Amino acid sequence: MEVSLAMAVVLTLDQMFGKPSLLRSWSS
Repeated sequence: MEVSLAMAVVLTLDQMFGKPSLLRSWSS
């Protein structure tokens, strides 16, 4: 599993959905 890839996916989803809270939830 590549963390970088996961981060990229989360970032993309965050940008598409426009929900910073989602990224914060994953970051925590």
